[in-house]
Parts: sequence; structure tokens; C-alpha cells
Amino acid sequence: MMRRILVLAGTVAFSQLALAQPENLQVDPDGPVKRIRTVGEDGGMFYRVTCKNGAIGSVVVYENPKRVCATPQHGKEKCVAVWEVTSAADHSCR
Repeated sequence: MMRRILVLAGTVAFSQLALAQPENLQVDPDGPVKRIRTVGEDGGMFYRVTCKNGAIGSVVVYENPKRVCATPQHGKEKCVAVWEVTSAADHSCR
């Protein structure tokens, strides 16, 4: 009986993890970005950026004050109030 409960609990936990997979945003096929994946929220919305050249960058969207920040793998963070996530992702791959 206990084994059935553990198997059931494991199945439910796995199902919840499968439903909570990160969302991929659309990217320009001609741009430097391969994929933008939603990571989560913690004071801002965080995205992981995978570049076509193999580099990894990040984007964070903050609401108060409104700004979008991009960080290349080997570079400094740059924040611009009027950026969209995709524009910031492009910057993080250049």
C-alpha cells in the first residue's frame, strides 16, 4: 500500500514539473538569437537567451521603474526602458 502511494505521489510530482516547463518566445530567424526561454519571476521577469554562436545571455524585465536589461555572456549589463525582450536578447548575443 505504501509503495502505491509513493508511486502515485511521484507521478503527480512529475506531472506538475512537466506542466511547469519554461516557455520559449518567438525569435527572428535571421537574427543572432537561437532561443529565448522564460526562466521565472523574482522582482522581475527573467529570460535565458541562447545565441546562434553558442553564447548564453540573459534578459530581465523590471516594472518599477520600467526597464529591460540585457547581459551578454562576457559583457556588461545594459538597461533600456523602451526595449522589448527580443531587442534586448539581440543585444545580449552581439
